[in-house]
Amino acid sequence: MKTLLTILNAKFIQSSLALRCLETACAHQGVAVSVAEYTINQNAYDILRHIASFRAEAIGFSCYIWNIEMTCHIIDLVKEVFPDVKIFVGGPEVSYTARQILEDYPHIDYVLQGEGEEMLPAFLQELERGGDG
Repeated sequence: MKTLLTILNAKFIQSSLALRCLETACAHQGVAVSVAEYTINQNAYDILRHIASFRAEAIGFSCYIWNIEMTCHIIDLVKEVFPDVKIFVGGPEVSYTARQILEDYPHIDYVLQGEGEEMLPAFLQELERGGDG
């Protein structure tokens, strides 16, 4: 299954160590993922166009206080264009309020809680097998 992990950083000079750790953890479990970084200052449709180029079947977004609003906007756009793409989110802004996030944002399919390096590879393997994650 083609999977994209992504984040909206606050500035271009930032780089997400979390995405690199998740990518490495997945690779160690034999799960291939692609990684893409954007910023909250980029045009939403430019981000959507770049995300679309991956042709991912599942897209994970790393959520923080500074990017949650724009991230949810991007998720809405992705689901409008690709309704069958599985969207999952994780990170400190969503981990402690998972039930509320799922209720408030119907385009989010899964909220991952806990240590992503441990759970993400297993979650993606389960999705690949056709499970609910």
